[in-house]
Amino acid sequence: MRSGRQLSSRILPGIVRWILEIFAELIELLDRGLYRVDEWLRFKAGQSRLTLVIKGALGTVWSLVAYFLRLYINLFIEPGVNPIKHFPVVTVTAKLMVPLYPTLLDVISGPSRQLMGSALGTSFAAFTVFVIPGVAGFLVWELKENWKLYRKTRSKTLPEVSIGHHGETMVGFLKPGFHSGTIPKRFTKLRRAAWKVDERGVAKHREALHHIEQAIYNFADRELVSMLNAATAFRIADTAVHHVALGSNRVQIDLACPSVSPDLARIAFEHQSGWMVAGMPERGWIDRLAEDQRRILEIALAGFYKRAGVDLVREQLEQVISGDAEPLPYDISGEGLIVWPGHGYQTEAVYDLRAPFPMAKMRGAPWSGELPSPAGRHALYFREALRWAMWTKVWEQLARGEQPIQIISGPSLIRRPPARATAIAV
Repeated sequence: MRSGRQLSSRILPGIVRWILEIFAELIELLDRGLYRVDEWLRFKAGQSRLTLVIKGALGTVWSLVAYFLRLYINLFIEPGVNPIKHFPVVTVTAKLMVPLYPTLLDVISGPSRQLMGSALGTSFAAFTVFVIPGVAGFLVWELKENWKLYRKTRSKTLPEVSIGHHGETMVGFLKPGFHSGTIPKRFTKLRRAAWKVDERGVAKHREALHHIEQAIYNFADRELVSMLNAATAFRIADTAVHHVALGSNRVQIDLACPSVSPDLARIAFEHQSGWMVAGMPERGWIDRLAEDQRRILEIALAGFYKRAGVDLVREQLEQVISGDAEPLPYDISGEGLIVWPGHGYQTEAVYDLRAPFPMAKMRGAPWSGELPSPAGRHALYFREALRWAMWTKVWEQLARGEQPIQIISGPSLIRRPPARATAIAV
């Protein structure tokens, strides 16, 4: 047992590392040799014009030779000779390519014979066909290493993504700032052009807004619609983005699903008092989904909101402050969440959403009721991390047609009652 552990944990890994280091050293020696020739062919001050002409001619030829050397050694020869990269990928690829060898030999030998002659051209073609399976070893090894690097550097949680052509996120589109606020800035320029009766300027800014709409359309199609249509357990494959509408601080995305209902569902993103707020003012065909389909849609919506950089979800806030009763009027301001629980607006409950545990601070007319904390009910969406590992596991389950695990810890992102809370625009 001791010898087996030594063999498996020290000797075999040591041999693998040793082989990889040998081939890495050989590749480095090759690079050093190529670089030395490049240095020798480089023109230096004080040399004659004849030297410049000779080095220019030799450098042109050498650049082609160096290119083919790097190509053949790095892609073809080294993966085929290196036993770590060779087995089993190169071996299997070589066996699969056996029927193609005659065709490849004819294709390569034709041009090579014209350039090198019959004997040398045929030999070159045969050698190329013999080492071509090494490309499979090179690709597998490089993709494997790149995937490891990607996994190491990837965020542990689901981050927001770039949507616009200049790298804007949804927050960057809507939040005014020096390097953000693309949509409100564009609307401002559009209004100024309209005031000046500048038809060319109006057309230019309308075209820019159309490009933004198309970018958001592609984002919704990629991050929400395509994932729903690919989920076997969702049992619906005709969900589509119907329309995208822009406002100075609001983006509306209409979703269509003709097989369920002709009514459209609407998702709205708003920048309100420094917060990115998402909600579904119109549920449309979503109200006709079965329970398991609603659960899958809610999972897709959770990731979609994270990719859009959403801070707060209206449905979650409304369920916390109102429960199943008639929704209370509320507002999201610079102070936080303001709720008017009593009749009229004489009593205000203010939640500081940036506090570790926001509690209602009452002001105005006295009120004897009690309001819960959004943080205690996991209703502050920006605090609820969605991990990559959990996200991929859920969609693997859905691809197999299985029921997914629960990834949303707070209130539902899709409100069931048809009633809708009153939100005061700022």
